[in-house]
Amino acid sequence: MRKQTEKQFQAAVVKLAKLRGWLCYHTYDSRRSSPGFPDLVLVREGAVLFCELKSENGKVSEHQQVWLDALRKAAELIEAPARFHALRQWDGVSEIKIDVGVGVCLWRPSDWPTIEKVLK
Repeated sequence: MRKQTEKQFQAAVVKLAKLRGWLCYHTYDSRRSSPGFPDLVLVREGAVLFCELKSENGKVSEHQQVWLDALRKAAELIEAPARFHALRQWDGVSEIKIDVGVGVCLWRPSDWPTIEKVLK
């Protein structure tokens, strides 16, 4: 299997998300933006996902980790647990169900089966 660059991986995630009805936002030129903000923001029917995408061996920068941690904390504080489940990619949860809520994801190409479930 050929290694997928982060750019190729992101294009595949955006393509799938759009096919499945998600609005997709990506800052194309982040030089004047706050460093570390996640690569994608996906929105659909009451759910919002903040997605940091990495190649299989890509490293999360310190600024990216600060954003991911802050967003996860915010998601935990506002989440309605009975209605929103399993976008806890960082906790290794396998059941995927999105009704409403906020999710924070750190995805790599090897996470593709999970990505397909999350973006269903």
